[in-house]
Amino acid sequence: MNDDLISIDNYTLVRLDRNPVHKRKGGGVCCYVRNDVKFNVLKLRNPTEPSLEYMWIRCTYGTTKNYIIACIYHPPKPRYNTEVFLRELSADLENMLCTSGDSIFVLAGDFNSLNTDFLCNDFGLCQLVTTATHGNSLIDKVFVSHSDIFRCSVLKSLLKTKHIWPFCCHQLVLVDLFLGHGPGERSLYLIFVNLTLTNCDI
Repeated sequence: MNDDLISIDNYTLVRLDRNPVHKRKGGGVCCYVRNDVKFNVLKLRNPTEPSLEYMWIRCTYGTTKNYIIACIYHPPKPRYNTEVFLRELSADLENMLCTSGDSIFVLAGDFNSLNTDFLCNDFGLCQLVTTATHGNSLIDKVFVSHSDIFRCSVLKSLLKTKHIWPFCCHQLVLVDLFLGHGPGERSLYLIFVNLTLTNCDI
């Protein structure tokens, strides 16, 4: 799919498509960063494990805190060993906490049946989503390092999908997907949506 088909005015698209060696539709992750937000990609495709579907970016709003954001997709039937995914994600997170420990961390995405307890137990992150996001299951999650500065709720999607949207906001959150800020508000919004082709009509 060309970027032109999914571009949004005044936003920069960062995308990681599913490894093309896997002949499966859907998958991959992306995010949209508003053009007035400084950002850089920390890690796009894992060079040693290219089938893993997650990426890291750093955003800076003005001269305030850095936000380190991971966009994650773990498919229900991965073509990789789940232990490899856990090892690589943990190693990346540990490294970034060591080098950028004063940043605000946000890890979000569709985890499906992955046991994500390690993100809370081993790294002290807090999972914000408390409502089922896919039928009766809570599989779309948002983990943060500073739970006191975020609010989270879920919204019904305007797209044809079995998922509902986790919606997190904070006065200085830097990335916003699909929804802008309301009249007179300075809040920026962080929204994570499953846009795999199996879930959407485009």
